[in-house]
Amino acid sequence: MARVALHGYHQNLVSLTMTMGVPLLFMVVYAFNVRATGGEPSLAVGFAPGVPAAVQQRVEALHLRGLVIAPVQVGAAEALRTNQVRFYFDRDPQSGQTVISSAPFDRPIAQLLERAINSSAVPAADAIELRAQTPPRSASELAFVPAIIVMSMLNLGLFTAGAKLLQDRSSGALRLYRSLPMSLGVVIGAEFVTKLSLAVLQAAFFVGLAYLIYPIDTTLTTALAVIAVATLTSLPFFAAGYAMGAMLPSYSKGIHLFTATNLLMLFLGDIVAPTSSYEATRAVSFLMPTTHAVSLLRDAMLDVKPTYAMLTSIGYLTAFVLLCALVVRRGFSFSAKE
Repeated sequence: MARVALHGYHQNLVSLTMTMGVPLLFMVVYAFNVRATGGEPSLAVGFAPGVPAAVQQRVEALHLRGLVIAPVQVGAAEALRTNQVRFYFDRDPQSGQTVISSAPFDRPIAQLLERAINSSAVPAADAIELRAQTPPRSASELAFVPAIIVMSMLNLGLFTAGAKLLQDRSSGALRLYRSLPMSLGVVIGAEFVTKLSLAVLQAAFFVGLAYLIYPIDTTLTTALAVIAVATLTSLPFFAAGYAMGAMLPSYSKGIHLFTATNLLMLFLGDIVAPTSSYEATRAVSFLMPTTHAVSLLRDAMLDVKPTYAMLTSIGYLTAFVLLCALVVRRGFSFSAKE
């Protein structure tokens, strides 16, 4: 009996995935997080070109543990959003004050740093006026909003389109379609048009909700453009869903691969964390279509510098869709293989 149970466990992908696969995935991801955030703490600080040299000298004179002076070629908001620095010193063009910018959760440390610098024993002629501030919300706190919208497009493409194809094959619906005078293109095309209509409605809902509950300035033209971009970002996820649905033999054996793919893109595709900013995960993150989708949507919605050049992201997503279309063309089957 025990042998039968073990055999059933091995053959039952639900048990195998939920008891071994998912815990193993979370264990590996958490181990990477522990290793990436462990060790000597780093305090990366950046300086804009117009900041007086005396400011940097005062910061270095504090002898802070883990202090790193990072060369930064972008503005405060982008440097903080991409985790290049934790604190950014710049000059206010109107008042001439030296300003310390930080993420919201680092603001108390920025204020302590401001007081420590101002309390330095220096001649009165060299006194520097500092003012701690938080960078614009659109580039820091709100950067996760486009990622949430892309997450909804990802789930729509994988589970509503791809998994539905598996389910139709297992239930025999595809065999019924085959008996009708319809080609494969008509079957997939009808499904795609339906799902694309859902993508438009879903994009409009989430984009409208984002503009409603988050402090993001916009116009009607911009909002419509963002909805269009969000809808277009669903195309590679539909393509991935249909490609996986075409390759996998049955619903029972394939649904878990959809779940694993979803988790992989969530964790390594700039949705849950900015993995494109970390050296260890940058190469893998580039291969994830979610990374390029989030980059394009952030550029359209928040007007921030994209992670990759627009043409690079568009070119990669186009190549990804074409590759998935080739897989569907060559691997599609009307019959399930349980």
